Amino acid sequence: MRLAAILALGVSLWGMAFAQTKIVFWDFFGGGDGIRMKQIVDEFNKSQSDIQVERTTLTWGAPFYTKIHTAVISGQTPDIITYHVSAMPRGLALKDLRPITDAELEAAGLKESDFQQNLVKSLKAIAKEQTGTEALYAIPLDTHTSVLYYNKDLLKKAGVSVSDGKISGVTDLASFTKALETIKAKTGAIPLTFSSAQDPATIWRMWSTLLYQQGGSLVKGGKLDLSDLSSKGTIALQTMVDWTNKGYM
Repeated sequence: MRLAAILALGVSLWGMAFAQTKIVFWDFFGGGDGIRMKQIVDEFNKSQSDIQVERTTLTWGAPFYTKIHTAVISGQTPDIITYHVSAMPRGLALKDLRPITDAELEAAGLKESDFQQNLVKSLKAIAKEQTGTEALYAIPLDTHTSVLYYNKDLLKKAGVSVSDGKISGVTDLASFTKALETIKAKTGAIPLTFSSAQDPATIWRMWSTLLYQQGGSLVKGGKLDLSDLSSKGTIALQTMVDWTNKGYM
């Protein structure tokens, strides 16, 4: 599963630089992304005196979106917020978000083509499904992808080669499992590791990857569909169990 964090605008921000304009910014960046965002905001604030960004970092998840909705109801919304793509359908249904106009983008020196187009299309598709209008309610900020790193020294020891970022001879789940078996047998090392204690969602991402690689899905015709769970979903989960029990993962 790939998650994207996005910026959503609560009120019009642009063309407000008379006197000093204060921009209220709520985000949920509690890790390294928060350190980087603080640097960006601090540098912007120091670069000029017309606009000052007042940033607040809140706990992400349900508490964050509850606070957003409460702010909308009370009429005391922040100017800029971060928002997960996965939370957008509910946010749109609750009318917590409003479209970003082309004029606003232009005033900020931006345009839709500046952003990764498949993400823009996904955002517009969500908007159309929830509101009936293919409007842009958010702009992409970042994406989270799973990256596979190879220990080339261990692979060489196991006699396994990598070409163009792919393990040679691995074309499907069975051949990948065979490669894990070979690495384990010849090196004694655990062939596959990933973070699970600090980020339990990684287990979900592993399972969903194995599900989708079989052609399975949880969404069909724009609606939640669990028909693949008992077949392809079970195979994905059993694969993870087998890899763990055999010391491959």
